[in-house]
Order: sequence, then structure tokens, then C-alpha cells
Amino acid sequence: MTCPSTSAWVAAGMKLTTTAATSCDKVLAEMKARVAGQYGAWHDPHNNGTYSVQSYGGTFSTSRLTGDGKYTDKQIFTLTTSGDSCVIEACSRSQVTSYLDYGTNYCDVKVLVCGSADGCKPVVNDFTTSGESTEAFAGSSVDLSSCLKVLSKPKASAAAAKVAAKVATIVEKEIEPTSAELSAAMMPKLKAQMTVEAADGPCCKSCEEPLAKYYSVDVPHGFCGETCMNPSKYWLFKIFESNLTKATDNTPCSEQFTPTGGHYTQYSSTVTHGVPGLLSITLDLFAPVGA
Repeated sequence: MTCPSTSAWVAAGMKLTTTAATSCDKVLAEMKARVAGQYGAWHDPHNNGTYSVQSYGGTFSTSRLTGDGKYTDKQIFTLTTSGDSCVIEACSRSQVTSYLDYGTNYCDVKVLVCGSADGCKPVVNDFTTSGESTEAFAGSSVDLSSCLKVLSKPKASAAAAKVAAKVATIVEKEIEPTSAELSAAMMPKLKAQMTVEAADGPCCKSCEEPLAKYYSVDVPHGFCGETCMNPSKYWLFKIFESNLTKATDNTPCSEQFTPTGGHYTQYSSTVTHGVPGLLSITLDLFAPVGA
């Protein structure tokens, strides 16, 4: 089993080994879908941390920022096919000097591979696991119940609903808003209502007029997205996605560099982002090869 490195002289951490009653391809797809689905199709039930795809090794690797934004742990997942099942070896390590973690590092890896039988909420593939074993670093503990402290996203506020109504009027009239109508103070309230839903397959390999291909790179989460959209709506979606760029061909993500010098060439999933009943867009997500 491979564990992430840590510069801390004493660091909490957890090794977890379990077997999923499904293929490794489906396990990997589910982990990627959970990370890509933050915070709509999925959110971290352990106090709403934030996962990002990394390149630490193994089959899949991530970092997780705690919900309060103070601490980062690193995770490496190694998947090995065993007949019709998949052996999951996962390891999480804290990156600061720590002893006793109240189950955090266990939850760091567990919530990406648990199924509905455990009380978790799958995105694209639900599966059961069995034969779990763990090995702790520096007094870390195992407590599945502590991994499920936050099970739902807070409802949108009345203020957010009011902003959504304003945007609905703008969309209906197809007019570009003034800065006062969509100010920097208003947009976070609207974004709080945005959701992410998973789809069955690629949507946007090519676009038919009047739609055109656009793309956006999400470095923190390790993905690049491609979509087909009407150019007349570009200004509106640009408000929500500042990196949105019009493509010059049908494979823009494969031409974008990752922070490590690779490219976003591996199709991961297709999701729909937006505010239900108001404004949404479907896009194909691509990750670096081996991510």
C-alpha cells in the first residue's frame, strides 16, 4: 500500500483495505464522480470538506481541505481487480504535526468508497464493501458514524431566491444585466443554489449550430469541462465560470496543460450544473491520464 508523504514529524493517518463487490472501473468512476460532483450531486458528509484530484501516485489520489479551511490531508487509493471484485487499498495522512484525529483520516478515504448500505450517497455507482481492515498512524481512530455528520446541504436563503428571480427575468428577456443587477455581492447567494447532476454518457463531442464548443479548466478539482452552448448566452455563464473560453476545435481540454505538465485527455463523467428550473448547462469532464 502506498501512503502520501508528510513533512510533519508526527502525523495522524489511516490505512484502509476493503473489497468492493463490483469492478475497479466502477469504483474509480464513482470516486471521480463524487469529487467532480461537489457540492451538488455529492458533498463530503464529514463536515463538508473539499476534495481535489492530485497526482500523488496509486490509481487515484486526492487532497482534502477541512470544512473550516484550516487543514489539508492527502490520500492515495490503489485499486486491484480480484475476480469480479475490486480490492481497495487507501491511505490518508495529515500534513501537520498531529496526534489523535477523531476519525478524520479514516473518513477522508471511507467517504469516497462507501455505499448506500453504509449510509452514504452514491453518484453513479452504488456498491457494497466487505472485509475491511485498518491500520492507524499516531492515535488515529475509526468511527463510521463520525464520517456522516453532515448529510444534507443547507437550503437556499430567501435572499438567494430573490437573486434567482432577478436572474430569471434577465434570462427570459435575453438582455445583459447591469453591474447593479448582478453585483459581486449578489452572485454568491445565487451560486449557493447551484446543483450538479450526473448523466449517463458524453454530451458534447461535437456541437451543432447555433451551438458552439466552450471549455473551462478547474485546476483546484483537477478537471477540464467541455460543453455546447449558444454564444448569445456566453456572457451569462461567464459570470458563474470565469475561466469559460470559446474553443477553436472539438478537443480543447486535451490541449490544456495541467499543473504538472500533462493534459486533460481522459473522459471522466458528464454532469449538469445549474440552478434547477432557472439556468443549467451540461458538460463533459476530462481528467489527466492516470488521475
